[in-house]
Amino acid sequence: ARGDGDAVDGLGGGQGGDHVVEHGQDKSVALVHIEQRGQGWYFSHSGGNWGFVCYLTAHRAKGYGVVVMTNSSGGGGLYREVLERVERAYGWDSLDKPVLR
Repeated sequence: ARGDGDAVDGLGGGQGGDHVVEHGQDKSVALVHIEQRGQGWYFSHSGGNWGFVCYLTAHRAKGYGVVVMTNSSGGGGLYREVLERVERAYGWDSLDKPVLR
């Protein structure tokens, strides 16, 4: 998927998997993962280098999200804990059970 300056709008709706998104005139590129969680579609991205890890997850349409930056190469457990607490505290639709149609 491609965006012209607005990476979130460049994400295809209803299609899970990994997507490459170009952003801005400098053609910076990010690999984002799109998946349905509960009743919402979310995109996520992670990265890091030795001693640092960061994670981003956001709702594709509603605009809320969370970014966790750690100063540890093993920050995955911390990210999952923070994400779960944020989802519960703010009532994200990722916690909603899928509706059978």
